[in-house]
Amino acid sequence: KMNLEVVSNCYDPIYENEVIDFNVKSGILYLSNIMYTKGIIDFLDSLDNVLVNCNSEVYIAGAILGDYLKTKNDIETIFYEKLNSLNKKFDNRIKYLGIVKGEEKMLLLKRTSIFCLPTFHKTEAFPLSIIEAMALGNAIITTNHNYLPNIVSEKNGIIIPVRNPAELAKSLINLITNPNLSSIQRDNVIFARKNYSFSKFKENIIRILT
Repeated sequence: KMNLEVVSNCYDPIYENEVIDFNVKSGILYLSNIMYTKGIIDFLDSLDNVLVNCNSEVYIAGAILGDYLKTKNDIETIFYEKLNSLNKKFDNRIKYLGIVKGEEKMLLLKRTSIFCLPTFHKTEAFPLSIIEAMALGNAIITTNHNYLPNIVSEKNGIIIPVRNPAELAKSLINLITNPNLSSIQRDNVIFARKNYSFSKFKENIIRILT
């Protein structure tokens, strides 16, 4: 006779009062583990078409890890082969930053415009990285997978099919060239602060317990 209640994740309270300069935000960000099922290879495969059609810088951050489809060694080999090939072609416009934490991560999210997580990881649930990216003014591109469409709508960015680099490239170009991109970014800050703040998290916990 128990009731099930779901409490959404929340971003770090230090993000709460950050001032975001939307005039200087630019660039595409992948911030997650460098795992096959998190969509990193699909992301890299999309960039050939994206970087031909725009001048954006691309930032990739995260630890290289294995999963149930590719070992760490396998994904590391594929990742660096594709990354080096793209950078040779596009004059080192893709920056791999390794693991970023704390203030470094916050500054990275404040600097970029579009956050991309093309995941198909089978246990993907409610990625903290997505709501952190919203809270610091990024438009979101993620996949129609598990619970993700309940977090991200067309107001927040774009939902794409899983394992579809061509659609990912199209969506990235559409957002980069969208004259309303800054409006999406600003709305995401408001949306995140309304729904995913630490105070909202506490409020939901108290509501359930009382």
